[in-house]
Amino acid sequence: MHDEATTHYVAMVDQTTLGHRFLEAEFGIKPRVGWQIDPFGHSSTQASLMTYEAGFDALFFGRIDYQDREKRQREKRCEGLWQASPSLGEDNTVFWGLTGSYHGNYGAPEGFDFDVRNPDVIPLMDDPRLHEYNIPERVDAFVEKALSQAAQTQGKHIMMTLGMDFHYEAAANVYSNLDRLIHYVNADGRVNAFYSTPEDYMLAKNAELREDAGVEYGTKTDDFFPYSDCEDCMWTGYFTSRPNLKKYERDMSSYLLAARQLEVFAGVGAMVSSIEEPKKPLRRLAEASAVAQHHDAVTGTSKQHVAFDYALRLSDGYGEAAKLAAEAVRQMQGLPEQVPVLECPLLNASVCAATARLADVGFDVHVYNPLAQNRTAVVQVPVPTPSFAVFDGSSGEAVPLQVLRNLKMPPSSTPGRQLPFTVCFQASNVPALSFRKYAFKRLDFAEVDVAEPVPVDAGDEANGGGEASFSIANDKVAVRFDAITGRLASVSRKGGAAVSLDQGLYYYTGFDSGIINLDLGDCDPATGNDCPEEYTSAVLDHQQRMLSKSPIELHQGVKEHRGDLSRSTQNSGAYIFRPQQPDQRPIAVATKPKVYVVRGDLVSEVIQCWTPWLNQTIRVYDGDASIYFEWTVGPIPVSDGVGKEIISRFDSSIESDGTFYTDSNGREFIRRVRDYRPTWDLQVYQPVAGNYYPLNVAAYVQDSQATLSLLTDRSQGV
Repeated sequence: MHDEATTHYVAMVDQTTLGHRFLEAEFGIKPRVGWQIDPFGHSSTQASLMTYEAGFDALFFGRIDYQDREKRQREKRCEGLWQASPSLGEDNTVFWGLTGSYHGNYGAPEGFDFDVRNPDVIPLMDDPRLHEYNIPERVDAFVEKALSQAAQTQGKHIMMTLGMDFHYEAAANVYSNLDRLIHYVNADGRVNAFYSTPEDYMLAKNAELREDAGVEYGTKTDDFFPYSDCEDCMWTGYFTSRPNLKKYERDMSSYLLAARQLEVFAGVGAMVSSIEEPKKPLRRLAEASAVAQHHDAVTGTSKQHVAFDYALRLSDGYGEAAKLAAEAVRQMQGLPEQVPVLECPLLNASVCAATARLADVGFDVHVYNPLAQNRTAVVQVPVPTPSFAVFDGSSGEAVPLQVLRNLKMPPSSTPGRQLPFTVCFQASNVPALSFRKYAFKRLDFAEVDVAEPVPVDAGDEANGGGEASFSIANDKVAVRFDAITGRLASVSRKGGAAVSLDQGLYYYTGFDSGIINLDLGDCDPATGNDCPEEYTSAVLDHQQRMLSKSPIELHQGVKEHRGDLSRSTQNSGAYIFRPQQPDQRPIAVATKPKVYVVRGDLVSEVIQCWTPWLNQTIRVYDGDASIYFEWTVGPIPVSDGVGKEIISRFDSSIESDGTFYTDSNGREFIRRVRDYRPTWDLQVYQPVAGNYYPLNVAAYVQDSQATLSLLTDRSQGV
């Protein structure tokens, strides 16, 4: 099943469509009820678009915040109505409910897991001659579980889910026990148990509502983010884990959409061979993209070799789709067979084998606009030499260009030969769903101006040897920097007031319990069960050592904590974000960067070299009111044994009063408030990690004077 925090709604629709078509083709059924049992939090878009608008009656899932769940258990609100779309309101309401007997998972009630994997299984022994005869005790225990669950929701019907990961390998044994359990429970008569499905369950719940049996469900209007299952277990780390895979998945989803358009326009689907399905050349990429939406794929929470496999599948699918796209370009642009149609998928690293090979003879660049509206954008093409002129393929007129010298990347981070220059030109008003051709002509013996990076000498500025600030600008926006610190200082729109805006790159030190070389035996680190006494001592000793080394200001306070040891052992990692201290202040990666400025008619940029492993370029394009931030991070140094959670922080003069807005899977915005949840009184134990939310495409803060909007090219946390 797809994730809900790190996915875009287009990819969610593609994945669900692929799966539902399979179900209809193979089994002739159309699902009416959805279930998302394992994603780490649940989005409004999943409820509104993928449930209500998909024709579903209900949505069931297992994971919600433990504080939220405990409150719902007390108030009989473990099921309810979800009015998930802010724009559609009451017209977009679905039923939702928890699985796993409302205890945070989707498995059987404790004591009734009959799977062969369960070491504590209690089989039903119904022969009275056996010493192990246990039917009365098992029936009483089941009835107690059923009544306890019924006391946590509305109505007389409850659903007990009975599955877990990798279960039912020995299904006959499970069903043998369940058959006997149902038989003896029904013979007892206090409750009625039977096999069912989520769809049948919803029919019963709907019948209750129609009968007006005094059943009233509460209505939820926000979402279920962020998710935590203990005080220090904020599942917000995966919002950002494996950012390269997140970007690759987003790119391939977009490529799939464009390739589908080209397939329709050119009618080339049956003409391009595919390894698996000759008449469906995009099937492989569609399936790889669908698999990449899994809640352990795009989330970045899988092991490294599994992440490699996800990327490999996307790459293989891209290879098939690129054949179709090339043939479509050939047909739609009228290119002869002998002219190769090539792509440059590594433009972000200034790598392009095609332009390197064709530089001496020149080449054409075909720009495709997959949007439903005209588009103007600056196109960047890596080249081995700056000596080029660019011409519009239709009019033959020369197109203004600008040549940049590329920032040299570490060889280990560049999969191919990095080209030293980039030619920038503006593709203006490219029609919707159309191509435009630009011809690159090699210039012989001609000097071409290269926009070289000019260093900003902060030392001279600090000694009064220059201006206190410098700027880059275009006809729509001006970006001012502090010349001494090299940092962003303010932003102003043409004709508007300036907004103070500081931006820098920081990191949090990740929490590490540091338990090494300690024989834990049967100890469960999450609960402390069966743990030796020296276990807790080792944890506390390590934490004390780490705190004594930390230069971070500490704030001492007393709070009531839960009794388990998970708060002492939960490390920061792919799933969980946990700073070394709950209220840790981020640490700057460097005091000040080395700064270079590039100015030109099309592109102006400021290059900030913070450390050998982290640099950032802040860029403005002609005619574009947006400001672009592009940073390169890695390899992150960990030789000091300290994990580092890298962040980009924006500090503005906007008075937002702790309120900001994030998108829901790229479809609608949801209001967020720091240290607050709309449906319960939040007890804050992780004030940093607990205030991160999913960011798929955009977030913003505002006051009565200004709005600051952030857009991203991949899923992150904000």
